[in-house]
Amino acid sequence: MLPAMDAISRTLGPIALVGLALAACENTTDITPNAFDATRDDAAVVLDAARADTGGGGGSTGDAAVDPCACLAVGQVFRFDALSLTMLDGGPHPAVPQLNNRWAKDIAGHELDVYFIVTAVDGTDVEIRAVNGAEVAGSGNGTECELPETAVVFHLQREACTLTQIVAAGINIYSGDTDTPKNCAPALTVPNTIPVQQVRLQFDVGAGCGALTNGIVLEASIPAADLRRICTCLANDATACPGASESPNCGGCPGAYSNLETLIQAINAGRAPKYECRTVDGDPAICLEATFSAARVDALPAACAR
Repeated sequence: MLPAMDAISRTLGPIALVGLALAACENTTDITPNAFDATRDDAAVVLDAARADTGGGGGSTGDAAVDPCACLAVGQVFRFDALSLTMLDGGPHPAVPQLNNRWAKDIAGHELDVYFIVTAVDGTDVEIRAVNGAEVAGSGNGTECELPETAVVFHLQREACTLTQIVAAGINIYSGDTDTPKNCAPALTVPNTIPVQQVRLQFDVGAGCGALTNGIVLEASIPAADLRRICTCLANDATACPGASESPNCGGCPGAYSNLETLIQAINAGRAPKYECRTVDGDPAICLEATFSAARVDALPAACAR
């Protein structure tokens, strides 16, 4: 390996870190929030090191600029392996650690599956398709399938190894298996998802394009009207969610579901959300910020059978 490339490889190690989504609030489990390494790779240092290396007398001057993340290519697929709220409703809401604990379990259990697929690369302009998956009910081994109806497209600008979303977009987050959603919302445009609007992301490309690291949800929100129509199941497994009767404000969701706005308010000592963000139409929405990371996978799973 050339010394210049060796310097790059040593510097750009993958850093463990949504898309985003509210899955459920669980009061009875360990609520220790996930720890995330907030260190960001310094791409400028990498480039300077590459330029300074003369190649050890092999004839290379090292003057040519090196692009350590030119490996990003159409068809690459990444699956979220971490998602953690940093702020909810404008601050360190008491629901944050419980949601983070819930999401970590659902990601590990293949009941929260967010995929990023690189669909276009034009110089420093990058297009990514974000889509949710679901655990195949009864598989017993975490087998997943794709939910094409949840797909959205993000447009990003790349500077060295950092990609920044240039136009806000929405994303619909599904949690559960193919038979049972953990978030029940039959009246939404994309049923049984959490619709997150005004999303802007920033993240780094890890060494060899093997991961997306240091992911930040710079801004995002969930419309108040939608939050009030979503009911969530607190169970560890989606199979425990269905039931015969409906909870208050959970019409069309029989089983162990609770209204999501009511849960967030209850965790905050009965204080209603402030709804300081606004939708594209100017309606109130609950603000959120988060961090995330994603690991490279071989391929997107096949579409779920319908």
